[in-house]
Amino acid sequence: MAQLSEWLQIMLAEIGRKQEEALRSAEEQQRRESTPAAATPPAPDAAASTPKRIAAA
Repeated sequence: MAQLSEWLQIMLAEIGRKQEEALRSAEEQQRRESTPAAATPPAPDAAASTPKRIAAA
């Protein structure tokens, strides 16, 4: 194989790093999605977070 230019070697290394980063990111996302829901704080109830209105007498 012909010797690759320094620029091309750098670009190929950068592509490899980006592929590894994308793989790690996908694995982390999969781990987060597979964790039990109890591990995350519960979302506030929409009815509880809205201000209460008191009817005029």
